[in-house]
Amino acid sequence: MAATLGIGRWRRRLEGVVHGTLAGVLQALPARVRVGVRERLDVVGRLDDATTRVLLAADSLFEYDVRLNSCRKEPGTVRWIGEWLSPGDVLYDVGANVGAYALLAARRWNGRVPVYAFEPAFTNYAQLCRNVFLNRCDASVFPLPVALADTTRLDTFNHRSLVVGSAMHAFGEAAGSAGGPFDPVYRQTALGYRLDDFIAQFGLPAPTHIKIDVDGLEAQVLAGAERTLKDPALRTVLVEMLTDAADEAAIVARLEAAGLHRVSVERFGEIAYNALWARA
Repeated sequence: MAATLGIGRWRRRLEGVVHGTLAGVLQALPARVRVGVRERLDVVGRLDDATTRVLLAADSLFEYDVRLNSCRKEPGTVRWIGEWLSPGDVLYDVGANVGAYALLAARRWNGRVPVYAFEPAFTNYAQLCRNVFLNRCDASVFPLPVALADTTRLDTFNHRSLVVGSAMHAFGEAAGSAGGPFDPVYRQTALGYRLDDFIAQFGLPAPTHIKIDVDGLEAQVLAGAERTLKDPALRTVLVEMLTDAADEAAIVARLEAAGLHRVSVERFGEIAYNALWARA
């Protein structure tokens, strides 16, 4: 194990040297040449699912190391997509990031499960749209640059990082699941909606399934979805939860009041876990 860790450290150091050297060479070139080189350096990888071919662009090491390995990170989510969804269902992916799970659902079910993918972070939203294009899923995956919240309002979306594929951002107050308030690198004006208002205003089909992963703001999303949660059409909700007593209690109370019961839990990390809720 120690030898493996040592090799990993040396590999990362070597990669750092190579990256730095190449960056220095490119920086010495004329600006127009650098733009032309960047335009041609597309990196596209395959999501780590053995049964369904999903392509993701990788413009950052975070995308390459983390987003392309989303199935390994959350095998329970993959099982949910394969076992609970069925043709004719409608999936809402709230906090879709660059679209790994939205595209997996669309491709796994051959476009017969439309996916509404909510992602307000501008870097991730652009890449989400690009990934939809790469997979030719524009007829089944619908990216929406909207933050779902407890009230419908124009507010600030606080970016913790502008690295494509990154997370831990926050809508409204600059605080979230990563340990309290933070100083945003960028404050983006964003449109926030109660899910109930959004569905009513734009005539969206009621969701059959909802996935929510918004880095500590799950309780606020659910607070704006009271009618949606009680709609008998909704069969399951997969929600990331934190081991924070107040948030846990609020989420559990709201889902139970809507007639949903917890059927499984998948833990990852020290403070977060996915809980699957289903209609009784």
